[in-house]
Amino acid sequence: MRTAFKHHSRIYPSQIRLYDTCPRLYELEKVLRIPTVKNRKAIFGEIVHAHIADYFRYFPQEEVEQETIKKLTQEMITCNSLMFEEEERKNYQEILTNFQNFEIVRLGKFGEENYLPLFIEKELEAEIGIEGETVEVRAILDIGFPNGLVIDWKTGERKRYSRIQSGIIQYILKKNKFNSKDVLFVFLQSKTMNKGKEEDEEYAIEKLYEFVEGVKKRIFPKQESEICEICFFKGYCNSQEEPKKETEVSWTSVT
Repeated sequence: MRTAFKHHSRIYPSQIRLYDTCPRLYELEKVLRIPTVKNRKAIFGEIVHAHIADYFRYFPQEEVEQETIKKLTQEMITCNSLMFEEEERKNYQEILTNFQNFEIVRLGKFGEENYLPLFIEKELEAEIGIEGETVEVRAILDIGFPNGLVIDWKTGERKRYSRIQSGIIQYILKKNKFNSKDVLFVFLQSKTMNKGKEEDEEYAIEKLYEFVEGVKKRIFPKQESEICEICFFKGYCNSQEEPKKETEVSWTSVT
């Protein structure tokens, strides 16, 4: 029998966040691996992230100026908008327009020398010792720039700043000796942003410890939260009684 934790010796911020939101949801999705249908909004976000990454990959190095930013983003809107239904099309156009305006401001503030990225969609990892065991935390960083600025693009309707994601990213950047000036979470729909705070790292490590302990000991209680109404497993949770004490072990086992 494989333990619940061994399968997750490589840990991403999204796993810690999921467990912190609802341990039972984590168990159903990540331990028991019950298949789910990917949310259309998640697919939309993946598409937008891919288009923004391509914007930087193909940005002409010799033409770092406002007009180039406008030209490329408008070309993206024109070429890609037809792949979406009407509501998503409007959303896509708004997000790309906000992205364009953000990039114009960033160019004006930091200059041409800091406009083009050092890396795009880079996965970094770092080890940490927990209860005599070494685990590896990982994060995929959307983009990083020569001046030490790291940006995580947010495309959802809701402005959700995650201290867990912020803290794990900061921990990994330090362990990889990347001289990060700021970690920014840019919300492209609401045209706002949050800067990662130093204290987020300590908070995230505490949550990491809770996650490791909970998964190793198979602690997966149902936890009421704001996502219950839209959760894929809502019907399952509402129809199930809490498992009896004598059956808890077998109910949470992974075979």
